[in-house]
Amino acid sequence: MGTKESLLKRANLFLEDGDWNAVYDYSESVLDMDPECAEAYLLKLIMEAKVTSMDELKKSSKLLTEYTSYNKVIRFADENLKTELQNINESIVNQKTENIYNNALNMMQKS
Repeated sequence: MGTKESLLKRANLFLEDGDWNAVYDYSESVLDMDPECAEAYLLKLIMEAKVTSMDELKKSSKLLTEYTSYNKVIRFADENLKTELQNINESIVNQKTENIYNNALNMMQKS
């Protein structure tokens, strides 16, 4: 078993490849060493969303709050990461609201 840092690096590499099982396993190994490691929970959140980077979380079809790992990331993250994730989630909420509005508007115009 490697160090926490080496396991996180490996998990990030597996994330790039979309190897969700390996990301999960390596993240869990890190959490066995440090149960409050925000980065490991972030990797699990990205994996749950089936994207390969934090930037791609913005494209999630689900709110981040719907993913199991979100609350743990928020709980253990520093203020910068917490704010960034909350902003991404708010952006998804706004996009969903806009889509609902536009769909309703289109339906009214067709009537």
